[in-house]
Amino acid sequence: MFFLFAILLSSCDRSVPLTGGMEYSTDCGKLSISGSRFGGMLFVASFCKGSFFVQPDSLQIRFIPDHVKVREVTFWVGDNSKPQQNNDGFEVNNNYLDVKIIPFATEPVDLDTVTMLVLPSSYLLCNNTPLIKDTIRISLNSKVKRKR
Repeated sequence: MFFLFAILLSSCDRSVPLTGGMEYSTDCGKLSISGSRFGGMLFVASFCKGSFFVQPDSLQIRFIPDHVKVREVTFWVGDNSKPQQNNDGFEVNNNYLDVKIIPFATEPVDLDTVTMLVLPSSYLLCNNTPLIKDTIRISLNSKVKRKR
């Protein structure tokens, strides 16, 4: 039985942390943005220590190379089992904000060679002021050795 469990466990996809991201210290609190990859899905995770406002429609994602596009984006707050449905915006207080991104390519591409760009926008706000003022670059290379 243990042998069967070990085989099943070893064949599962695992979430892989990606290089890149950003940390912000603001009047609203601290915000840490990072990326991870699970199979063909990408996650931009933000840990909000404080109160921030999210405007989902303002999120701007691009990829290098540009023939990789965004197919679907969903927003999750904390351990909630349902995605956020409010595209007008919502507040995140001392919680996680996960953005699940499903990309697609119009030409063949190895995801390990792709870079995701989170462009400056009013996607995350502190006191009605946009936080992302510089492009955040996240490499999708899942083979990079990381410190443990």
